[in-house]
This record gives sequence, structure tokens and C-alpha cells, in this order.
Amino acid sequence: MHSGPSSIETVNRQFSLKQTFLSIFPDYSQNSIIFYICLIQTLMYLTLSISSFYKDYEYSCILYYCGANIPSEVSLNYSVQRLVLPLILNFNFYQLLTTVLTLFFLGFSIDKVEGWKKFLGLFLYSGMFGYLCIDLGASQHTFTVGSSSALFGLYGALLTDWIIIKKYNFVFNKKYIITFIILALLLNLISMIEGSSFTIIIGNIGGMLGGMLFILGFIQFKWNIDEPSPIRSRYVKMIKVAIILFPILLFSLVLSRSTKPILLNCSVI
Repeated sequence: MHSGPSSIETVNRQFSLKQTFLSIFPDYSQNSIIFYICLIQTLMYLTLSISSFYKDYEYSCILYYCGANIPSEVSLNYSVQRLVLPLILNFNFYQLLTTVLTLFFLGFSIDKVEGWKKFLGLFLYSGMFGYLCIDLGASQHTFTVGSSSALFGLYGALLTDWIIIKKYNFVFNKKYIITFIILALLLNLISMIEGSSFTIIIGNIGGMLGGMLFILGFIQFKWNIDEPSPIRSRYVKMIKVAIILFPILLFSLVLSRSTKPILLNCSVI
């Protein structure tokens, strides 16, 4: 007798939840690269956590063998993969949660405007740039995982756009961008309180600079070709060259720091 109304209420509740979700994340799509990045990070965290629990392994050791960034490993063994693999690893659930939320709030909209190739390029370039800065400036024994440097690359890209061309104005308003920058600073502050401030600051500033460079070279300069722009003609090629040369220069400097492997110290960025 009551199955009909009950079913209708369930459907209405599900529809209401879906509408609420879409109002918070209007550009959400399961076909977006953002969805797959979040899915990979979540599956990696669950798999490694379960392995650590059942096989009685230190979680930090599992992260090490999965590609955690360690300056001495990069400089001694030329482990370039340790500049990329940490972007899909997370040290704890809090780190995973902040990464997923940030990607949901910002990533889908940027992906919708620029396409998955440019977003993935921005994400990877910013992340690698941040880890190169860590390998250059932090202690040789620093042990880091996480994609906050890549996330700060998104903040840097939005900030650069807001100041220069305002391409994303129809997607993000100024209050929206300011809110997320404040949120990023608060999350950074929380991480600093946890005791790994220097590494976090280096990685996040590096990631933000990487995001600014990438958007200036490959995304930002898209004025109407009928409108002459001396800035475009003079600086775009220089910026694209800098995008390529800066990581090479940083990596060369990292290699020059080559030392003997030492005891590792865990840090989360």
C-alpha cells in the first residue's frame, strides 16, 4: 500500500540531492579528466592503506617504493619519475580530501573552458615545477607526496588570468577566486602548524609560479588577432622558451646537489 509514495519520496530525495550537488559543482562530468584524477588518487590511497594495514608495512615505506619525492634520490639516481608519481599519492585522508575538493571546485570549470589536454598539462607542469623547487631548496632527506603544488598551479593560473586578461570571468567571479585563494592560504596554514612549513611553502610557491608560466605561454595570450598587441608579439615566444628552459635549469641545479643518501624524514605537501 505504501510502496508507491515511499518510492516517489525516495526518487524526489535523490533528485534533490543531485540538484544540490550540481548547484555546488555545476560543471561536474564523469567524462572529465578531473573525475579520473580524483578516482586514481582515491583508489591509490585505499589500496596502499589496505596494504599497509594487512601486510604490516610502514605506510611511508610503501609510499617510497611507489615513487615519493626525495631530493637525494632524484639527484643521485636521476629518478625523474619521483617528480610526477607523488602527484597521485597522499599521506593521509585529510590530504586526499583537500585535493579532491579543490579539484572539484576549480578543476571542472577550467577543464570545460580549456579542454583536458591543457588542464592536464597545467596540472603536471605545476606539480613538477613545485617538486623541482623542493628538491632544490629543501633538505636532502625530505620525504614528500601530494599534489598541492599542482593545485597551487591552478590558483596561480587563475590569479594571472584575473590580473591580465580575465578570460575566465564568465566562469569565476572575483569573489570566487579570492575565496579560494583565502581557502588555499588557510589550508597551507594548517599544514604549517603540523610542522612541515618550509617544504610546503617551497612546493606551493613553486607550483604557483609554474601555473603562472604555463598559462602565460599556452593558454593566456589569446587576444583577437584583429587587435594588434605588442605584448603578444614581443613576449609570448620568450615565455614559451622559459617554460621549457626553467625546469631543465632547476633539474640541473638539483643534480648539482648530489650527496650520499641519508635517513628520510616524512613531510606532506
